[in-house]
Amino acid sequence: MTVAATTDVVRALERARRQRGISQTTLADMLDVTQGHYSKVVRGLVPLSGKMAERVEAWLAEHGGPIEGDDAAALRLRQLATSIRAQCMELMHLSERVIGKA
Repeated sequence: MTVAATTDVVRALERARRQRGISQTTLADMLDVTQGHYSKVVRGLVPLSGKMAERVEAWLAEHGGPIEGDDAAALRLRQLATSIRAQCMELMHLSERVIGKA
């Protein structure tokens, strides 16, 4: 992959990540790299390896299209619902621990 092609792929990846409201940490986990390494690739401090490029291209093929209008709202709603559900579960577990000791 040429430097220009690598730059285009990384830009497309970052655009898709931001449109979907995904953190660098979450996307790095999906790509099986650390957040720090992901950040360095995005900033151009380290090159995009062949293996990571394959994973990035596969992720973009599945998730890389633009999100607009209702699709974006539906995606954001699902993200918020997932986050709220996780926080509610954590709150329940903490409450059980605290109330159970009372």
